[in-house]
Amino acid sequence: MPAWYRIEDDGRTGRWFLGDPHDARGHSLEPCVFTAGAPVQVAEPVTLAIKQKGFPVDVSLAAFDTPVVTRRVGALLETLAPDDVQRVRARIDGLHVEVDILVVRHIEPCLDQRRSRVEPDCVDLLTIAPERTSGRAIFRVEGCETAIVVVDRVVQALAAAQVVGMHFERVFPPPDLPPDLPDRLRPPGRRWS
Repeated sequence: MPAWYRIEDDGRTGRWFLGDPHDARGHSLEPCVFTAGAPVQVAEPVTLAIKQKGFPVDVSLAAFDTPVVTRRVGALLETLAPDDVQRVRARIDGLHVEVDILVVRHIEPCLDQRRSRVEPDCVDLLTIAPERTSGRAIFRVEGCETAIVVVDRVVQALAAAQVVGMHFERVFPPPDLPPDLPDRLRPPGRRWS
């Protein structure tokens, strides 16, 4: 049985943080349209402001945990899970950098209530029930919609591509990471045997 992991921001010091999106006409977009778990239609390219200057990373979260990825990472994820993601072409305001807003197209009712600790403002421990994932490789979790979960083959492909800006927390089987996962992809502040 495969394992599943939650993608999280790596919190790296000195990295950029991206702000609110605007459509190609300059109109402000509600960030929640990109995180609702459904395909979107917007005038492209979307523009993202830099909220905090710093070095760019391959994966970052903009306003309201909107995932933003490099075009290279967007193409990789689209290849791995074409039915699960939508790439919305975007650019970073003031820079000649093209990125993708990654729309995760499905929310699955797979939260394992018994093994998870979910508070209104945070997720202390997230565990999923894999039999309720509909066989998806990338999805959001109903009841914890900010969480983006990926199957282990996606984790391994991202690790092989040396993607920077995220780490993974295992959500099934209950948290424990494989010993061969590179340190840069492991959650900070944890001890690994």
